[in-house]
Amino acid sequence: MEEALAQLYRKLTSQGMTEKDEDKALALKDFMLKLHRARAGSSESSTSSFDDDAQKNGTLDILTVCGNVTRRHADLLQNQKAENTTAVSKRKSKKIQRMESSSSTMNEEWKHMFGSLEEDREKRKMSPKISRKVEPTTPIKGNPPTTPGNQSMVQPSLTMSMSQLQANVEGTPPITAGVSRQDKAPIQNRISQCKLELRNLVYEKREQYAVDCMAQTLTETALWESKPVPNNWKPKGVLVAHLHEHRAAVNRIQVSDDHQFFATCSSDGSVKIWDGSKIEGKSITNRSRQTYAKQGGQIKCLLFCDNSHSVASASDNGSIHVFSVETGSNRINILHTEHVDVSEHGLVVDMSYFDTGSQSILVYATVHGHMIGWDLRAPRVAWTLRNDSKHGLITSFSVHHLQSWLALGTSSGTHVCWDMRFQLPITTITHPTGARVRHILAHPFEQSKILSSVQGNNEVSEWDMETGDRQRVLWASTAPPLSTTQTSNHSVSGMYLGVTDNNNFLLTAGSDMRVRYWDLIDSTKSRIVVGAANDPVNQPATVSYRSKIIESTEVIQELYGKPKSSTVHEDIPRWGPDAPSQGHHDMITDINVYQTTQCFIVTSSRDGVVKVWK
Repeated sequence: MEEALAQLYRKLTSQGMTEKDEDKALALKDFMLKLHRARAGSSESSTSSFDDDAQKNGTLDILTVCGNVTRRHADLLQNQKAENTTAVSKRKSKKIQRMESSSSTMNEEWKHMFGSLEEDREKRKMSPKISRKVEPTTPIKGNPPTTPGNQSMVQPSLTMSMSQLQANVEGTPPITAGVSRQDKAPIQNRISQCKLELRNLVYEKREQYAVDCMAQTLTETALWESKPVPNNWKPKGVLVAHLHEHRAAVNRIQVSDDHQFFATCSSDGSVKIWDGSKIEGKSITNRSRQTYAKQGGQIKCLLFCDNSHSVASASDNGSIHVFSVETGSNRINILHTEHVDVSEHGLVVDMSYFDTGSQSILVYATVHGHMIGWDLRAPRVAWTLRNDSKHGLITSFSVHHLQSWLALGTSSGTHVCWDMRFQLPITTITHPTGARVRHILAHPFEQSKILSSVQGNNEVSEWDMETGDRQRVLWASTAPPLSTTQTSNHSVSGMYLGVTDNNNFLLTAGSDMRVRYWDLIDSTKSRIVVGAANDPVNQPATVSYRSKIIESTEVIQELYGKPKSSTVHEDIPRWGPDAPSQGHHDMITDINVYQTTQCFIVTSSRDGVVKVWK
């Protein structure tokens, strides 16, 4: 026995190998040698006695007999890679044809010196045959047509010799020994029945997958927005209604799911319900249809719940009221009341609502860092989340419409993402300047993305909560983009995100009393929809927008040019009373969109005015 084997034997014996184990190892000798050759990448084609015994026993090794088994698959989602591959293969075949066609024009001297392709074909007559996959150019009757997406799935295989392959490339009939060109039978493309059935199955699965994707998209859209805006909608900024029933600042605007009416809450302690269909048309009226003023205190938060059949409002005195809204009646019934301990939890700063199927959850966040889920069907507290106080005071939060996570913002510029399934914080992102978060929106279709407005520079940032990157910034300020030292006092307090098939846009409004339309696809189409009341009407400024990359972040900046010269002369006398100013005279607190026969923008301001635009 060799020294190396002797050492191995002694080592195995010392580790407890018995004669029984040695017999088992000897029985597996062929298998271990075969496994060793496979791991070492051995290309030996000799078969062992183990394979012979297996064949004698009726066991057939497919890999040994047939070689590598071809794995076939088809992507349910078609892409453009197949089209690019087909185009490249066509260019290569044309190049080969040009190269080989040039050889046919060689004279006899060149052929004698360097040879010709005819001689190569004669030498390869007796070469072994190869397998080539050929795709029929015409669709089979009763089958789906061949598309670029399914060209890479199932293809019929034909056996073709080298001479036939070379002749196909040149476009001439192949030359085979013993068979004349006239007697040569044409090559026919054939496909087996199993491959035909597989192709039909893949075609059906692709159609079913497309229908399922469309249904899922429609379902998610309905969860987020029951009536999305039309694809070609562009706000004109024309004032439709001027509503001034509130006697103090209007804090929130909410639109019902069916868009029949919208509600506003104010610091005067009242909640007003407005009929959206009577803002326009022949039966126009500028009065609210219902008013609820029994809660007391200043109403800070408002939302619709239970499929818009009820309204929830939160006051700074710690009370939360849920009352019903009936379409055919002006009667208001209080359904639920909840009192929040202000000394322990703090004031309610924001609310959200979602229905899990088994629970109807009203979520409210308090300034001291508590997020409480209140089940309206029980009614009782379903769960409570406690945000870390070192992140700052909660200012705003948003629950994703799929109910899997929520994001909140604090007074110290921190964004915290919570997993709703396990009720645990996942990630934390802090703004570079530590500016106070004013408002947060969860993106409906781009997972893990939020839109956050912070204090100063009218800044709105798009954050990816999964990677922690700030991917886009909307900057409507004269300060340098992404500046941490030079800031303006203006900030965005209201946002509305619109997602259509052709465009994504964001409506913003804030302390500068302007309503902006941000085109998230083409930044040059962004514009100011409604200016402030104190903006110079006779000398409007030239505003443009440009997009650039700063520190791997896309920044859409608002640029101001010189005022345009006006043709209006002030000395010309005017007839009739002066029309009221279209813009707001005070800070815009919230913005929303509803539609009846057309889309309308609703804005509210700190002076108690509600305006409707189209």
